[in-house]
Amino acid sequence: MRRGHVKRAGEYLLSRVLLDAPTGALVSFGPNVMPAPELLEQGQTDMVLEYFRLCGTLWRFDGGQLARWTEQVKSGHIPQFGADVVY
Repeated sequence: MRRGHVKRAGEYLLSRVLLDAPTGALVSFGPNVMPAPELLEQGQTDMVLEYFRLCGTLWRFDGGQLARWTEQVKSGHIPQFGADVVY
């Protein structure tokens, strides 16, 4: 993202589902959403929403977090991802 490679950043985000799945981190702790905030700032909502959808196939104990993020993005807001951006 920092070098203007928006598409590559989106591809990286989507690949996180595949990369995190074997470790169990996504299932246990939730998704690492970096670089979702930056993608949303660039108007890449469809890519981020697809990431949330894919994460929902693995993250079983999200307590509705993915649905909340999805609604926030659909309403034009950037969610406060908290720790899910930094690990």
